[in-house]
Amino acid sequence: MKKLSGAILLSLLAFSVNAQMRAAIRTVVPVTDPAMLVDDRGSKLEIFPTKRAAVGTDAAGRSSVQRVDVSSATTPFSRLQPGLVFNHAYQQYGYITGEIAFRLKGGGVPGAAFSSALYPNLKKIGTLDMYAVKVANPRMFIEVLKRLQARTDLDWVVPTVTYFPTNIDSAVR
Repeated sequence: MKKLSGAILLSLLAFSVNAQMRAAIRTVVPVTDPAMLVDDRGSKLEIFPTKRAAVGTDAAGRSSVQRVDVSSATTPFSRLQPGLVFNHAYQQYGYITGEIAFRLKGGGVPGAAFSSALYPNLKKIGTLDMYAVKVANPRMFIEVLKRLQARTDLDWVVPTVTYFPTNIDSAVR
């Protein structure tokens, strides 16, 4: 009986060693325009200035990205046509509507240094000690994000990016 149970145990062990799953091989997407690259908490985030995602609704009524369109780099972001980005750490596409959130150290209130010319559409987010700016296009997004990241009076700065499944990869590039 001991020999039989030992043989079964060895066969199960041998089977489980050979049943290991292999990781899928993915190709790494290279940076196409270093001038449109920003740092998002340690990840390289590349903004595509001439691409906009077309947002629609699926059969269940949920918003989803339907396709990627070519646009002018000065075309404003909108809820229905957000800008396209690629997160090189995640190797995943996402979209932006131009919103950048931040928090002042100590939960303060933005002062005169936060002029509307430098930080467009500044608003407080709910009752939280968080603020957001909303820019119009990719170049402004990069300028304002880098300006906010360079400030020493902020706890954190986060570009608002929504990620979606990578089933549109072929339509993007």
